Amino acid sequence: MNIDIKNRIESLPDSLKVTEVADLFRVDTRTVRNWIYEGRVDAIKPVGTYRIERSSLLRLCKDFTDEVPFLFDQKVA
Repeated sequence: MNIDIKNRIESLPDSLKVTEVADLFRVDTRTVRNWIYEGRVDAIKPVGTYRIERSSLLRLCKDFTDEVPFLFDQKVA
């Protein structure tokens, strides 16, 4: 995994909203919800909205790196 992305994720709060994760990965919010339904990320739904754990995002990045190695070779602005 690209060190810059790992450092960026580690500097985030412990949990993020679906919209924040979508912005981070530059995907639609439906994609993030699909990741939750598929079990690719851990999320809780305390009061109406999902919160995704930061540690789960690190695992997701590792999964993406294993599946599509070039995906995280580029720096994210």
